Amino acid sequence: MTDREEVNKIVTKTVAELLKMDVDTYNMVKITLLSYQSKYDACREYLKKLFYFTDRHRPLLIGMK
Repeated sequence: MTDREEVNKIVTKTVAELLKMDVDTYNMVKITLLSYQSKYDACREYLKKLFYFTDRHRPLLIGMK
């Protein structure tokens, strides 16, 4: 398995786990990870893209009262 295939496998598993989470847990994980101040811009960009992609595939949970 190449490095790219291994990274793709990890990303796929991560997205699958994020999609399984309930809204509160997902938001807590998202806020926690995005608030961490990494000195590596690549890590920060990776997380932004990961959550951008995941947000697009999560169902919208808008309640009407």
